Amino acid sequence: ATPTLAATAERLLSGGEAAAGPHRRLLVPLRRAGHSRPLFCIHPQSGWAWCFQPLAQALPADQPVWALQARGLLPDELPHATMASMVQDYLMAIRSVQPAGPYRLLGYSSGGIAAQEIARQLTEAGETVELLALLDSPLPSSIEARALDTRALLAAAGAQFGLTAGGTKGMPLSPLNTTAELARG
Repeated sequence: ATPTLAATAERLLSGGEAAAGPHRRLLVPLRRAGHSRPLFCIHPQSGWAWCFQPLAQALPADQPVWALQARGLLPDELPHATMASMVQDYLMAIRSVQPAGPYRLLGYSSGGIAAQEIARQLTEAGETVELLALLDSPLPSSIEARALDTRALLAAAGAQFGLTAGGTKGMPLSPLNTTAELARG
């Protein structure tokens, strides 16, 4: 049965059927059942985990999906004071569901920063991270921005749609011009 919006909201607000213990409100089980390794999804800036529901529904039925939801969304909770404390809580919450790797992590937007740090800490502890997926997240800090050639990236993307590196309709190649030209189709 497909969950209703009201049922999903209630489950997210209450912490759902999450694991018992201090991480109950951080973990939202979007799909408990399955024989595959769980996928742990880390929330974007909003802190809410509901945005992963369509992903959970699109994945195979044997893929467990857990989402991490920020502390401090409910009136009786204080938010994490630092990224380090958030990462520590999320790491303990993940291990309450899956004590040992290999792990599958997905970070959405600013959640990608936390996912990268969780992956780093797991690896440092000798665990295997099988998947680290970043959706609309900043690049890992180990990649220096100056090493990226924006014009080359735009030229490659534009070439997929028949645009030339010389620009579009006499305008220099830029993110705004390329996006506008791609939108025109």
